Amino acid sequence: MIAPNRMPRIYLGLGVATLVLSLLLDFALPDEGMSDTLQLALVAAGTLLLATGFYLHQRQTPSAADERFLLHRLKSSRFGLLLGLVTIFALFFYHALAGDKMPWDLVAVAAAMALGKLAAMAYFKATG
Repeated sequence: MIAPNRMPRIYLGLGVATLVLSLLLDFALPDEGMSDTLQLALVAAGTLLLATGFYLHQRQTPSAADERFLLHRLKSSRFGLLLGLVTIFALFFYHALAGDKMPWDLVAVAAAMALGKLAAMAYFKATG
């Protein structure tokens, strides 16, 4: 049985290892190329593991922050999300107009960001 205080570290380590493995496979196999589906699955799994580790760490760490800090953190997270979405859509439209190939991976990332935001909003509303 793994101690509960070690679980966030395990998730964080697995997430980083998965993302590094994805990068190493992408660079190690430039000629054959790794399939896009496998690379997207590895990145999604690594990101999910990292998010789980951060969430568990946040749940275990007592917070001594006041309301102003929490409001600043909320505003900065919202700003970062919107900036990321605008950047992704700008890159999508640039590649769609300048090239002949549609970058659907950017759409997948934007959709994941938007769905993650909506899922978090629904969860926090449901749990109070």
